[in-house]
Amino acid sequence: MKTFIRTILFAFLSLALCATSTWGQSYRSNQSGTSSDTGQLYDTQKRMVLYTARFPESKNMLTQFLQNFAIRINKKEETTEYLEVEFTVSPEHLPKLDSLSNLLGWMESNVMTTVDKTERVSRYHYNLEDEQIKLDSLQAALHRGNLTPELTISLEKGMAQSEAVIRNLKRELKTISQRDSLALVSIKLHDEISVPTTSGKVTFVNMPGVEYGLLFVENPKPGISSKLYQSYSIKYMFTRGKSYFTVGVMKEVNPNPVEGATDKSDSTRYGEMFAFGFGQDFYPKHFGRGKRKFFNLYTGYQLGLAILTQNDEEDSRAMPTANLSMGLELIKTKHILLDNKVSYFLPLHDLNRNLRGILYNASFNFVF
Repeated sequence: MKTFIRTILFAFLSLALCATSTWGQSYRSNQSGTSSDTGQLYDTQKRMVLYTARFPESKNMLTQFLQNFAIRINKKEETTEYLEVEFTVSPEHLPKLDSLSNLLGWMESNVMTTVDKTERVSRYHYNLEDEQIKLDSLQAALHRGNLTPELTISLEKGMAQSEAVIRNLKRELKTISQRDSLALVSIKLHDEISVPTTSGKVTFVNMPGVEYGLLFVENPKPGISSKLYQSYSIKYMFTRGKSYFTVGVMKEVNPNPVEGATDKSDSTRYGEMFAFGFGQDFYPKHFGRGKRKFFNLYTGYQLGLAILTQNDEEDSRAMPTANLSMGLELIKTKHILLDNKVSYFLPLHDLNRNLRGILYNASFNFVF
C-alpha cells in the first residue's frame, strides 16, 4: 500500500515539475524576447526631430544638456549632417528639454507616450505568488521523509527551478520599479543647410482661388504698351510649399494716354495679354517658416507665357515671362489663404524694355 501511495505521489510531483519547468522556460523565453526592446521598460518615452541652421551651436547646447541632466546615454550617432542620441532622464527635466528645443531649431515632430504597466506588474505578482506556493509544496513534500532517491532528486530539481523563476520575477519587478522613475528620450538633430527640404516630403493640397494684379510699366511706348495693366486670374495651389499654377488675362487700363500717342498708335498697342504660369514661394528660416496665422513673409518666382494681342487684332505674339517676387501672407489658416506680393515682371522678349515693370498681386485661396 505504501509503495502504491509513493508511486502516485511520485507521478503527481513529476507532472508538477514538468509544468513548472515548462512555465519557467516560457517565462524566460518571453523575457529574453522583450528585453531587447528597451523602450517597453520605460513608462514615459519622448521622440523629437529637429532642424537647425546653426548646427554647431545647437549641437553644443544639446551636449551641455546631456552632461547636466542625462542619467545614461544608450546610443549616440554623430555625422557632419545630424546628431542622434538616445538617453534616459528624470521626468521632471522634460519641461527643460522642451524649452531647450525652442533654442535648438524648429520642431518637425515631438511625440511623447506614457505606458501603464499596472496590469503587467500585477501579472508578475500573481505569478510570483503561484510560484512561491509551488516551492512551498515541494519543500513540504521533501521534508516528509521516506522518499525514494529518484523522488528526492526530482523534488530538489523542481525546487531549484522554482527558485530560479522566483529570482527572475523579483529581478524584473525591481527593474520595472527602477525604470519607472526615468524617461527614455530620443532626439535627432539635423543640419538644415545639408538637407534640401526640411522633411523630404511634399504635402499636396487642393486650393483653388482668384488673383487680381496691377502692372506698372516702366517705359511705355506709343504703339507698343500702355502705362498700366490690370489682371484677373485663376490661381490654383497644389502643394503646401507653395507651388501653384495661374491662368488669366491682363488688360490695359483706360483712359491711359501715353505721351506722343496717336489714334494709329493706339490701335497697334498691345492692349491685352493672355497669360499662364507656374510659380513657387519659399519661406525664410528665421521669420516663422510660414507657420504663423498672420503675416508670413516669403520670396518666390514665377515662369510663364503671355500671348499679346494688339487693339486692332492685326498682330499677336507669344512672349515668355519671368517674375521674382516678395510677398506677405496676411491671413493663413487650414482652410483659407489671403495673400499679396510685389514682383518684377520681366518679359524674355525683344519687347522687354517697353513691357517690363512692377507687378502687384493680391490673391485669395481656399481648401476645396
